[in-house]
Amino acid sequence: MTQTLDATRLPTIEAPTQGTLDPDGLTTLNAPYDPTDTDWQRWLPGQNTSSGNEVIAYIDGLNTFNDMVAAIRATTGPAHFIYLAAWNTEDFPLVPGEPHSSLSELLAQASARGVAVRALIYQQNQLFGARDNSEIVDMINGLATGAAIHDGRVLLRNGFAVGAHHQKMLIVHGPAGLVAFQGGIDLDRNRLPPALHDVHTRVMGPAAHWLYRTFVERWHDHPEAVSLAPVNATLPAPKRHPSVDHFTHVARTYGSSAKHGVSPAGSPPYAFAPQGERSIKSLVLKAIQASERFIYLEDQYLVDMDISRALVAALPKLKKLIILVCDSGAVVGEIFQVGRRRKAFLDPLLAAGPGKVHVCTSARYIHAKVWIFDDRFAVIGSANVNRRGFTHDSEQAIGVFDVNARRRWFFAHELRMHLWSRHLGLPPRDTIDAITASRHWASGQTRGEIQPFVADPAGDKAPDWKTNLALAAIGADLWDDGIDPDGS
Repeated sequence: MTQTLDATRLPTIEAPTQGTLDPDGLTTLNAPYDPTDTDWQRWLPGQNTSSGNEVIAYIDGLNTFNDMVAAIRATTGPAHFIYLAAWNTEDFPLVPGEPHSSLSELLAQASARGVAVRALIYQQNQLFGARDNSEIVDMINGLATGAAIHDGRVLLRNGFAVGAHHQKMLIVHGPAGLVAFQGGIDLDRNRLPPALHDVHTRVMGPAAHWLYRTFVERWHDHPEAVSLAPVNATLPAPKRHPSVDHFTHVARTYGSSAKHGVSPAGSPPYAFAPQGERSIKSLVLKAIQASERFIYLEDQYLVDMDISRALVAALPKLKKLIILVCDSGAVVGEIFQVGRRRKAFLDPLLAAGPGKVHVCTSARYIHAKVWIFDDRFAVIGSANVNRRGFTHDSEQAIGVFDVNARRRWFFAHELRMHLWSRHLGLPPRDTIDAITASRHWASGQTRGEIQPFVADPAGDKAPDWKTNLALAAIGADLWDDGIDPDGS
């Protein structure tokens, strides 16, 4: 039996000790909300932004999978549905030690109840030994109420795939209405601790409908969908959450044939976005410009130079920029590009902000894609800070601004405290103020998982023999110049 966890997913954090905070720290951070305040507009665009949402954050996969299982099991019949968009899937017990909690069993049980099951699952490139996802696709297509698309319509350049379907969403319509899970966590056993570090969210309210729309658009756009069962295109009007008010923006990335090659059929890859979409990148750039105090970032790649230049421009007004990035030698797939590109990303920041910029890595693989700005605004999704994530993969993310009418901590503030508590090995109350707590990042000596980051400009620490073989056959320069000159 799955457990129902506290709605915040995070333990209660005590009030700060007097005299431990930065002078301009919390004086404005947790002020009572003024309903006439339009501060959210500093961070969020009006389009695809809704209020009245409840967003819950998860750190790593244990609570994420627990709540996914509960949502799936709550579905009862033909009025309900389960929609899944995935980059990587693995069939394993989502709740450790609990029988019948694997994805295949859960979906089979739901189908037996009459619940519609639809899935868009990426057809992985096998060059680097990735899981091909075919088993879960075949399983879903074998269900009485199931239909799945093994989606390999990615953008090509010179015959090589330079994009991927990277969205990670589970959307469930059940007795509680529409519940959407999104973020960086794949349905993979490595997302359970102590393996990868990752962040995910559960969204309820109008923003869940925007995420649902993302799935519907992709499903109806796919050529195979014509011969498959349709998805439910009509839902009851979304309900505003009665006590939590998270202004939430749903952003996406889609490639365009004009700039990034063409699909195998030679047509624009998405009829619903013929020019592509770059709203995740726009959201991040807007937030960087709006930040006045500090920025915290967790990312796997960190190679998009537009973002680097925006951060350099913001540094004069910031007190701190703290970056947690995956170790160069651990990054899979594009390892031969990451080292030198990451160095080009970081060097200008370190030069422009001595004493302000702290770059660390972790003993664990950093798979999270998280931004936190001034403890007021957070961006969580599937897009890495690379060209693929911001220009031509299919990605999704949400931006969350918490008006905090009835809560002690803003959403972004609470999430940062718990992330820092985890990484630094400190009680959450010792991380309340970001500027004060940043000294722990600067020291490089904590009880937690972080360690100093050392760039690998050669970028030649390939993780397995298949990647080494690819390196020998292709070469980094050929890849950069001939296959993916815009960069991964």
